[in-house]
Amino acid sequence: MRTTQLPLLAVMLAALTPGCGDVETASPDQAMDAGASSVPPDQASWGIEDRASVSEAVWRHQMESLGITEDSAWFLKLGRDDPPAELMARFVDVAVAPGSQFEAARGVLLSIDSIKFIPEAALVVASSSRSAAGYAYTLRREAGAWKVISGEAIGLR
Repeated sequence: MRTTQLPLLAVMLAALTPGCGDVETASPDQAMDAGASSVPPDQASWGIEDRASVSEAVWRHQMESLGITEDSAWFLKLGRDDPPAELMARFVDVAVAPGSQFEAARGVLLSIDSIKFIPEAALVVASSSRSAAGYAYTLRREAGAWKVISGEAIGLR
């Protein structure tokens, strides 16, 4: 089992490299709708819905890990931008707002810094305002939905 984790860790670290599927330089619409010219050929089959579903799964995982309460306020960022309205609308059950409205005293900022798709999985680098560390998450599609299967702190921001 250990031998399969080492290549995966190398791929997770590659997700930090500019041009390896990061969303931080794209507008909100471009971040979710990366055209074929900006997506490496091995990632071209992953579409807008996959990116939105992966983002939602990571944010929900972070919310659960940090503890959702009735008065929790979550502010979401996708790269340097706010997520598209269509993605924000998926959170009808949780109080969310665009990351550009974040104030530390009012809630927690959750940011997805990069998404990299590999065969059968997605790798996401994310952070929150409650932690000095960034996190690398591995997700897999199970029963048609993306699920976080592991997460690891990857260093201080």
